[in-house]
Amino acid sequence: MATVMEAPLLRERKAVPSSAPAKLSEKVTTWFKDHEELLQPSNFKASKTLVKGLVLSFLGVMCLAYLPWYCLPLGWFLLGAAQLGLTTIAQDCNDNLFVSSKLLNQIVGAACLLPLGIDVEGYRATLEKTSGDASSKRQRAVRWLMKTHLWCLASPVEWVTTLYESHLANWRRAKLATVANLLTVYAIASFFALTMWYKVGVWGLLKYYFFPLVAYHIWKSTIMKMDKSLPELALPSIPHFTESISPRPSNGPEEPETEETPTYIKYPKWVEFLTNNCNLALSEARKKAQMPTYNMKQALQACNAVELPFHWKDIFLPNKAQAAPAAKAEVEGEAKAEPASLLSEVDWVTGSFITITPLIALYGLFTCDFHWGTWVVAFFSYALSGTGITMGYHRLFSHRSWDTIMPIKVIVTLMGTGAFQGSVLTWCYDHRIHHRYTDTDDDPYSAHKGLWWAHMGWLFWLRKHKVRADISDLEAIPFLRFQHNYYPLLAMFIGLVAPAAICGFCWGDWRGGILIAGVLSKVVIMHCTFCINSIAHYWGDATFTDQRTPRDSAIVSFVTFGEGYHNFHHEFPYDFRNGVHATAWDPTKWVVATLEYLGLAYSVARVEEGLYTKGKLHMQQKALDELKSKLPWGKPVEELPFVSWKELRARRHDEEGASFVVVDGIVYDVVKFLDEHPGGRGILSAFLGKDITKAFNGGVYNHSLAARHVLDCLRVARVLPEEAE
Repeated sequence: MATVMEAPLLRERKAVPSSAPAKLSEKVTTWFKDHEELLQPSNFKASKTLVKGLVLSFLGVMCLAYLPWYCLPLGWFLLGAAQLGLTTIAQDCNDNLFVSSKLLNQIVGAACLLPLGIDVEGYRATLEKTSGDASSKRQRAVRWLMKTHLWCLASPVEWVTTLYESHLANWRRAKLATVANLLTVYAIASFFALTMWYKVGVWGLLKYYFFPLVAYHIWKSTIMKMDKSLPELALPSIPHFTESISPRPSNGPEEPETEETPTYIKYPKWVEFLTNNCNLALSEARKKAQMPTYNMKQALQACNAVELPFHWKDIFLPNKAQAAPAAKAEVEGEAKAEPASLLSEVDWVTGSFITITPLIALYGLFTCDFHWGTWVVAFFSYALSGTGITMGYHRLFSHRSWDTIMPIKVIVTLMGTGAFQGSVLTWCYDHRIHHRYTDTDDDPYSAHKGLWWAHMGWLFWLRKHKVRADISDLEAIPFLRFQHNYYPLLAMFIGLVAPAAICGFCWGDWRGGILIAGVLSKVVIMHCTFCINSIAHYWGDATFTDQRTPRDSAIVSFVTFGEGYHNFHHEFPYDFRNGVHATAWDPTKWVVATLEYLGLAYSVARVEEGLYTKGKLHMQQKALDELKSKLPWGKPVEELPFVSWKELRARRHDEEGASFVVVDGIVYDVVKFLDEHPGGRGILSAFLGKDITKAFNGGVYNHSLAARHVLDCLRVARVLPEEAE
């Protein structure tokens, strides 16, 4: 299993190399002089932009109010996009660039920020404080999140810190206008919340405000990710015209003039339409841009001679060379800095996740009301995510033991995504290392390090692989790169939101849907998967080999959809089966075999029956030899001394008399067995000192195998082969 949260595959931001000069060409300068209106607010364009945002908001509310429940995500999507567009308008209003009236800018900006609980005065003060300050807490937190797989939390963190800083800035100012603005925001927010609570209840508040707010943050986090990942495209600065517009008030010293230019990120047209061309790169450099956002696309035409060297899809489908997990970047033999402390090696995100989720699951188990439908959803969520791991992550992608069409690859990938075991790239990277270095120090979850370590202890530590695994075949699949980049969002939606929505919308059990169908089912499938790395390496049968620790465990196989036959799997990892025999519990092999029968699966690998039968017989023979070694078989024939018949005759006529018999050339001392002979002492005594081979083998009685085993323990010598009695 891979880390639950891995670092995303972000491209480093860099300036686009271009043959165009840094400064404006004479032609472009003339173009801007002829289109000076682009630098001035346009009330018509502003009204058009505002109406678009309001219409999107209206459509979103109508979707939530009148369309069926399965259309709710569409309403949230539209409301989130509308709020992002209104936030873009608020940015322009904050710079007095939206409309020509400063008062209207103030009113419109305040109205656009109201759904976010931010007052325009505090917002302006916060921007003035943090503008250009790369060390501000807000920017540091956002930069850290953008480097992790938690980048989707960048917008919520920025929102919360902006709320705190803007409100704190207002109270510290203690001016009548700022305090009045703040109290107005508090009053409207309280009135809205109480009214919604009274009219539509808690679900209505979630439906009409909370989930649209989540959609807004997903929108903005995605835009921020694209902004931080795509190369820059510079728009030229225009000092002559920027001086004609009143600069933003500043309490600090004037900044020295530089030739640094603002940037424009060209998003897909539908994104630009829904979000009012939300260009975060421009918002950071708005003091230099001094241009309304709704004019940016037209201004970009001045730079149309600069060919875009990238496509917006590059953010979703990064280059193969950049798609490897962070661990792969470590080159073998590369010098590593010593960690400052033990705590610096802890994987806090994954460790916290696998520690807290069982506690949440137990809380839900003992506090949620019983709904049979919720438990059915929980089972199917557990089964689908587990099957996605075994059939997709493990056998399809890690070992390539079968292949299928792209739609089925997407389906099994999405099924496994809900198990919260990391993306396909990171999961397979760890797993291929595990198979290559099983039971060594380079094995990420080596069983030799202890049962706890193999089960889940390894997940608490950041993995610094000294070795590498080749996953270039997986990196070449665009969908897997997309899943790796957006894994947290996909896992949350498939693993938690979808089960909770089914339980909530169908029979009203939102609490059970989240805690039982969501969290509990994922905790169960995680620990069932962990058992493959731990129990299946400690207890079970070494059916095909005992060179390594993996064992065949029917119990583990039952809870992991066939993965418990681990001894066979490690011996023949390229076989699509784990339970090779028809009666072995391996639902995954049955699903793959069915797909193959329907023509939807191909290149299904099967090891030759003779090959694994040899391994099985070898282990059976080894077990038989070990058991035989614990039983008395008498002295081995090849170790017996040789005697001649002359010596035997001499002993037969000595004072003590003969105490032996000869069968098939082997001398047996039967003196202690005379009284135990089933036929009586007299019968055996009559044959003492003689070769009784014919009598023993049927001449008198054809003795049993047990009798022969008794004789084996009595043999003392061999008769010289050239002699006969």
